[in-house]
Amino acid sequence: MPGASSLITANELSAIPITLRKVAQDAANPSNSLAAIATSLRTLYHECEKRTNRTILTPTFLPLISALLDPARMPPDEPDDTSSPDSVFRQSCECASRAIMLLPLFGETSMRSAAGLLWRTRIWPWVQLMDNYDCFPVQVGGTCGRCSLLKFIAPILAFDTTIPLFFGTPEIGGFIAHVLKSILCCWNKGLITSSPSGGMVPLQVSAVFFRRCIEYPRVLDDLVDGVGGMDKIAVLFVEYAVLVLRELRHAGSQNSVRLDINFVVENLKTALGFLEDLGEAHRTLWGFLADSKYVVIAIRSIKALASRAVASANQNFKVAMVEYLQIITLIIQDMNAKQLAKALNAGLIEACRMCDSLVDIAHESLDIHVPLTVLYTQLCWATLDYPTLCTIAKNLLMAVEVDKKATEGSAGDFPYLVSEAWTTFIGVMVWRLNCLGQYHSIDTRSCYNFECPMINVEKTQLRRRCTGCTIAFYCSQECQKACWMTYGHRKLCQSTSSSANSYNRNLRFKRFLYLQDYLYDKTAMYLLKLDHIYSTGGTDFCVELDYTNGYCVAGVAPLKMYAHLFPSGILERRGKNGAGSLELHVMRRNSKFNTREAFALPLVYRCSSFAALDGLVRIAGELPKGSEIAFLELKDSHPAVFQQVCELAELEMVETYEGDDLYV
Repeated sequence: MPGASSLITANELSAIPITLRKVAQDAANPSNSLAAIATSLRTLYHECEKRTNRTILTPTFLPLISALLDPARMPPDEPDDTSSPDSVFRQSCECASRAIMLLPLFGETSMRSAAGLLWRTRIWPWVQLMDNYDCFPVQVGGTCGRCSLLKFIAPILAFDTTIPLFFGTPEIGGFIAHVLKSILCCWNKGLITSSPSGGMVPLQVSAVFFRRCIEYPRVLDDLVDGVGGMDKIAVLFVEYAVLVLRELRHAGSQNSVRLDINFVVENLKTALGFLEDLGEAHRTLWGFLADSKYVVIAIRSIKALASRAVASANQNFKVAMVEYLQIITLIIQDMNAKQLAKALNAGLIEACRMCDSLVDIAHESLDIHVPLTVLYTQLCWATLDYPTLCTIAKNLLMAVEVDKKATEGSAGDFPYLVSEAWTTFIGVMVWRLNCLGQYHSIDTRSCYNFECPMINVEKTQLRRRCTGCTIAFYCSQECQKACWMTYGHRKLCQSTSSSANSYNRNLRFKRFLYLQDYLYDKTAMYLLKLDHIYSTGGTDFCVELDYTNGYCVAGVAPLKMYAHLFPSGILERRGKNGAGSLELHVMRRNSKFNTREAFALPLVYRCSSFAALDGLVRIAGELPKGSEIAFLELKDSHPAVFQQVCELAELEMVETYEGDDLYV
């Protein structure tokens, strides 16, 4: 019989089977050394594990476990050498760990009691103590001590009713962060496998609770702080993505760490969902991931998932592809041209084609249409950048070649299909590449002084070049001085003088593309201008180049909508120059996080007189008032008027945009 100070009573001890009574008595005897108690608990665990009807022992052992986890038994002093087996602090933590290990043995009743009575007052204080000092003496299945402990507290947290209790625990986010680091370390060393004792449970449990962190902002903040900041979060997710990619590539081979591939993908879905939610809460995460190799790894993972999805009926492969694609669309918003080039060279377009072809767009849970459309829109917008357009063109040829092989039946079993989003993207690319060819073939220049008649002359006639920006050319010193003061070239020059020639080339190319998009159907553009003059009776309009869908949709808008974008001096000079007329253009696009922004693109166009604008005013005055006219169908309804509009459109001679170009 135990003494008066025993942790269990005589009646409780008598209810224990004889084979377990002696070891239970030793574990309950506080006069024994910590090492002896830990040894007794280890023996007790193995003996109980052999029994099939362990639930009947719950009423007896639960008080013992509760007593062993009493916070009063914690060492009062700062830990000494926690790595030494003789350390009092380490031995105390080992006793607590082995007491926690006993709880899952006794079934659901024990788990509910542990969750409702022991978690906050008994289990968590010990877990927090061990986590703060990184002292986890018990290791199971070769994994680290922290992962082993999570495996045994996971059943306690498996009940839905305990979730708020768990996340209501102070600083739980820091513990989850440390668990994530430990799991990735063990996984990288091959210590997490599919065997029951190999650590799969911590990987699964942590993924579930990472996702639930989003519902508890305090826990989420603790998680970020526990990892060391959002930049460290990005590093951990890169490491996680690398390990997943390794499993996808080598599952079943000698290079695999023997994780079940279906389990990996199931875990990946949860982790990607958490990453997306975390990015919504802390948008700086996308910038850190853009600056890492995460997107390249994600692209390679999509390809690996696609290869497995062809031969598998498991929808999780396809769902993971869509999740990865959604993450990429969010990260690309923070990418610069160099980072995007790396993603393109890693096979971004080919990965999009695989997602486009493999996933059923009509499937409720696999809405691939939305992220693909967003991504193609982002790529269309990126084609306004000279080096990016060249990179896309190179990689697009590879994707088209794969499509060609698929059409000819030589691409294996991969079912390359064609979606509307892909068709639109190809159409934009064809137009952009045509513009690129025209840009390379330009052999004329125009004086940057917009009041000078030197337009589209041979390059040899304009040798005076601005040494600050290297963009502007002039026919004389007088024109250079006039442009510097009158049209604000000073501001543009100062914003680009410290940039490299590649930047200036890119700036010239963007201006060229904007003009080509405006001139794509100049007759239709003039019909829209005529419509505005006819309906309002005035010429207070501006041209709107809308790129919110990636490609340009040109239109006409009332000037008052965008007047705040232009300097007052430019507004005053409209239509006052004898050599031509100043027309205001606006470019609209989607900025970061799906908000629309508009930028002023003042366009100077010159002709021999104001014949173009005056002609539109005259035609509008001659049309019958009060009638509804479909101006875009004017060719059929009023062919003579349509011919006059076409002739006026031919008078326009467009050269370049001028402005501060701060949006570039």
